[in-house]
Amino acid sequence: GSAAVGERVIVVDGGENFWPQCSTAEALAARGKRVELLSPGMWVGAEINSGFIPLLYRRFREGGIRLTPQVRLAAVEDGAVVVADVFTGERRRIDGVDTVVLAMGSVADDGLYHALKGRVAELHAVGDCVAPRRLDAAVREGFLAGQAI
Repeated sequence: GSAAVGERVIVVDGGENFWPQCSTAEALAARGKRVELLSPGMWVGAEINSGFIPLLYRRFREGGIRLTPQVRLAAVEDGAVVVADVFTGERRRIDGVDTVVLAMGSVADDGLYHALKGRVAELHAVGDCVAPRRLDAAVREGFLAGQAI
């Protein structure tokens, strides 16, 4: 929320092909930015449940978000990015770029766990507190923690 973002924005998916990258693109488009979402996946959001894709793609179109699948970021240059095709390696330059957003990688948020450690009788770390992953991992760990209690 505090970063200065130009009018023409490239959002780079580092390979997760999931909700955070798509949500980032949508949030920027909602702020009136011209957004292009790059993804190495066969299609943007390839790891999202296929039942959500029609609605997601409708929102992309309504927001004017350009989707560029099957590419990896190769370089960031002054006012441009260079992408490489994931299959051929062929490079292409995208000019007129004001801002590049790297929507890749996540960090565990374990602050609450460490704040409570040693202060409560029993404490279990689950979900993104352990490592950023999908919901099914958090549900499983929560179930196992519940069984342990």
